[in-house]
Amino acid sequence: MINEWETLFVLLLLAIVLFWSYKKKFLDNEGMLVAVIVGLSVFLLGGMQGFLTLVVFFGVGELATMLYAGHKNKTKHSRRGTSNILGNALAGIVALVLNSPIGFFAAISASLADTLSSEVGVLSKEKPFLITTLKRVEYGTDGGVSYLGFSAAIIGAAVIGGLYFFFTHHVLAAILVFFCGLFGTAVDSLMGATLQKWGYIDNNEVNFFSSGFAALLAYIVIALM
Repeated sequence: MINEWETLFVLLLLAIVLFWSYKKKFLDNEGMLVAVIVGLSVFLLGGMQGFLTLVVFFGVGELATMLYAGHKNKTKHSRRGTSNILGNALAGIVALVLNSPIGFFAAISASLADTLSSEVGVLSKEKPFLITTLKRVEYGTDGGVSYLGFSAAIIGAAVIGGLYFFFTHHVLAAILVFFCGLFGTAVDSLMGATLQKWGYIDNNEVNFFSSGFAALLAYIVIALM
């Protein structure tokens, strides 16, 4: 049963996030509408825990973008739209529809890990290397990874894994969420260096599939336990 006070809190928090996004130009108009739909969908399917996790993902991701927006290796951060939002959140929503809360957390873990890896990785003093060949490539190359970016990915996955532990107090499941996040990041880099580089899929589709694989891995492991 939906708690009316929780609903009011969610609507208020959504309004704050949308106002912040509008002022900072994080989302375009369509993106703001889709963000509301995604936020409410996660709340209805995953409750307050799912919604707060989504807010943390958005907040931490955008904070990283703001902190390092002026770095010489970074391109200008364009407004996020529908494709970007769905690329990061749709796999988690599908997991909730399939009644797999841990799949949702694993998907968001992968999305945040990848986001921080991309936003922070460009600060690396050494050029990244391509995950498929281990050869040095230019900053921003699809499939390029760095030690700094991987460290940021660890932090992102740990944040969501820590949230899962805070909500459930299940240590092993929280560790699973953490490792699924790193797994999703690795899949993201691999797909970026292959399918995206070859022009078969774009970056948002890579995000969807990589977070989806993270959710699937969590679901399979839990099913086998």
